[in-house]
Amino acid sequence: MQLRAPLVALILVAAAGGAPRPDVPPILPNDNLRPAGRLDAGVLHLELEARVGRWHPDRPGDPGVVAYTFAEPGRAPTIPAPLLRVPAGTEVRLRLRNALADVPVSVHGFGARPLAAGAMPDTIHLDPGAVRDVRFRLDSAGTWFYWGAIDGRRPRTNPGGRVAGRPVERDADEPMAGAIVVDPPGTRGPPADRVLVISTWEEPGDTADTGIALREVMAINGRSWPHTERLEGMVGDTVRWRVVNTSFQVHPMHLHGFYYRVDRIGGQWRDSAVARGRGEMVVTSTMAPLSTMALTWVPERPGNWLFHCHVPKHVLPHLPLAPGRVSPAEAEAFEAGHSRVHAGANHALGGMGGLVTGVRVRATGAAPLPATAVAHRPARSLRLLAQVDTTEREGPPAYRFALSEGGTGPSPGIVLARGEPVRITVVNRLREPTAVHWHGIELESFFDGVAGFSGAGTQVTPAIQPGDSFEARFTPPRAGTFIYHTHVNERRQMRAGLTGALVVLEGGRALDTEHDIVVLVTTPRRPTPRPAVLINGSERPPSLELRSGTRYRLRLINITVDRPGLRLALRSGDSTLATWRPLAKDGADLPPERRVIGPAKRPLGTGETFDVELRPMGPGALRLEAETANGVRLGSVPLVVR
Repeated sequence: MQLRAPLVALILVAAAGGAPRPDVPPILPNDNLRPAGRLDAGVLHLELEARVGRWHPDRPGDPGVVAYTFAEPGRAPTIPAPLLRVPAGTEVRLRLRNALADVPVSVHGFGARPLAAGAMPDTIHLDPGAVRDVRFRLDSAGTWFYWGAIDGRRPRTNPGGRVAGRPVERDADEPMAGAIVVDPPGTRGPPADRVLVISTWEEPGDTADTGIALREVMAINGRSWPHTERLEGMVGDTVRWRVVNTSFQVHPMHLHGFYYRVDRIGGQWRDSAVARGRGEMVVTSTMAPLSTMALTWVPERPGNWLFHCHVPKHVLPHLPLAPGRVSPAEAEAFEAGHSRVHAGANHALGGMGGLVTGVRVRATGAAPLPATAVAHRPARSLRLLAQVDTTEREGPPAYRFALSEGGTGPSPGIVLARGEPVRITVVNRLREPTAVHWHGIELESFFDGVAGFSGAGTQVTPAIQPGDSFEARFTPPRAGTFIYHTHVNERRQMRAGLTGALVVLEGGRALDTEHDIVVLVTTPRRPTPRPAVLINGSERPPSLELRSGTRYRLRLINITVDRPGLRLALRSGDSTLATWRPLAKDGADLPPERRVIGPAKRPLGTGETFDVELRPMGPGALRLEAETANGVRLGSVPLVVR
């Protein structure tokens, strides 16, 4: 599959802003189609300058922010920074110049690959106007990155914006980052790939006043959705992407409608192949800060699809960038998850923003039938109601899904059969539009649930208006653990309760709730005194009664709003880790070499599911704990073994 080329590199970087400065040039978006420098007889000759300019993450005429980046001499500065792309065995002769008049710059990431044993990465410090020549060799194929920082610190503090008329301090990162891609030796001709770089810019607010961000912008190749480029390709072609996260944030990267395989993982100075047979087939993979991965996928159905970060805040439209104050009310509305444009007209184009890539897959040969005309065998019918949770009368909105009239508490799990067609009529009983995404299910684009984008041509999925309904039709092709959740105003509606577990079993089987246990982790609707999550809808879930020597399947699901770095661990009373056997990731069975008994601990990003087999031996007490990456407990489920 071409997608204009079958390989994508994705870089996630943090950016910096500044007060309006009319004297700086525009920073152009960089589509990463042209490698920087001049390659001659195995040597890359390259010059880069640290520059300042005004970045326009929306359209060129829209307001922008002042930021720092790199540029080649005589060319406009760009976000992302210029791409270095060479075949393995290339010597790089680099001249770095700090063209900034008033601030020093520290530059990281320019050095040999592989890094020699025992060698320490070099940091290049440049005073204003300083020049430094650097030489190094790139002998290993892989994906890396380089980045710069003002004053050698990241983040730094500058006088910044205002909240309620008061000046505040702003922590700022600079979008001075670019990809380093090294192809296998002997690679010739134009690269058959795409490089996508994600950049973010943030203006924090006044902690004493609101404690929330004033403005935050996230963009791909210098543009924020819906202004990002639409990639295009054909059914059946292989797609290979390189994904690089140079930010200090966690990003669960989710692909709609298809699985992808993680082939390589790494960081700024390493890039290693995943052992054959150990690469996970996933729909969501959580990238740690300063990490890389290479992945492969094959689109099997035509239509419009998304690849995006699954942190809801990272796919919201940013607040206006025009000079002037953002009121506390505007900032609080954004933080609560209200879209800049109400999702009723077109959710995808007006209610989403930031870290979103659109993929348009074309069918080969004859054009496919419109999704609404595709024939289906007699199907099981379900009626799913999106409604107000009447048990919650105060505070933020409380919503839930229900499979019948009435009902209270968390949304119910939906159990389907592999290979059995299903028609699910989603009825909107709310006072606002909604839609449902069948997360991880391989289905036709029209039923994927992204209002205003899913589908193809004139057959585009509508938002479900209040009092209206939408029928989703699909046949689950595999048994596994999946999720269903709102895909309109996600941060607000997911927090309100519009999320649920979706379990697909082999045909003819029923869910054995005694031995097959769903553990759904979500976000509390209201703020809590301490960091917390809900487990199966409760901050204090009831104990699970288990029998010694009996096998249990635990279906672990993270569909929180603000816990992308969640970790689940099973511990005994003295906090010793228990053991379990991994079974499946995102509904796809793991290969036999991965299904090995080991420590009962698993990172689980937002939008990920993970199935394990537990066989407790001997009576006692266990705790299944949800915790942060640094061990702060967010919630737990007691397990009593008889």
